[in-house]
Amino acid sequence: MKKVIPLILALTGLACVASPLAPEGDGVVIYQEQTQPGKETAKGSSTFYFGKEKIRIESTGQGSDSVIIFDANRKVIWMINSAEKSYFEMTEEDVNKMSKAMEDMKKQMAGMPASQRAMMERMMKGRMPQERKIDIQKIRSGEKVGEYTCSFYEVSVNGKKESEVWTASVDQLHMKPGDFAVIKEMMKMFELLQRNAPGGGSSALATGGDQMEGFPVRTVKYQGDKVIFESKVVRVERKDLEDALFAVPNGYKKKKMGR
Repeated sequence: MKKVIPLILALTGLACVASPLAPEGDGVVIYQEQTQPGKETAKGSSTFYFGKEKIRIESTGQGSDSVIIFDANRKVIWMINSAEKSYFEMTEEDVNKMSKAMEDMKKQMAGMPASQRAMMERMMKGRMPQERKIDIQKIRSGEKVGEYTCSFYEVSVNGKKESEVWTASVDQLHMKPGDFAVIKEMMKMFELLQRNAPGGGSSALATGGDQMEGFPVRTVKYQGDKVIFESKVVRVERKDLEDALFAVPNGYKKKKMGR
């Protein structure tokens, strides 16, 4: 599960410092960078490749380099470790099983005597998901972020503001409706992982679901009243993408989750 969290964080939002898009090519590539307040250099970067019913996300600078690929037709996620030449595979069935197992454990613990439940909680400390009550409020529309006209949202978790999110209609991002539909399918799977991950994790798309209109183009994350993280896009391109980008490289070894 620890390997999943950085990938979830990579999806915390996309912001525009927009440059013109060439009207050619069937794919879209979005270059994103993450920064921390007071630091001139980027903390990390991510590159999003949108192909036909497939997505590839390359992330660097968050502990280790990583690649994630989602195939919407097969409902499968591959998490690739290029350094080890290995990968994990998660199907929709796998994610549902993980979610059910965690829910069953919580129900079992709820039925235990108080002393036994306390002992189990101590044993499982750091491995049980935290309860997260998420509240999303649309504050206003028509706010400009670079060249985008956005809707502005505030996201609170357990009564405390966690993030601010600016979303733009997908046509402003030069994305096709299908591109947005595919990433929504991907985030349905990640939402379950996020909900059942220790400490939660966070993603503007996974958190917002259908409560946010459009695609996140800027995300600012908070810890208390302090800004701790911001993500933004530095370049957007439309071009043809090779099929090999959306497949596990030949010779890579398949590993099981948790090993």
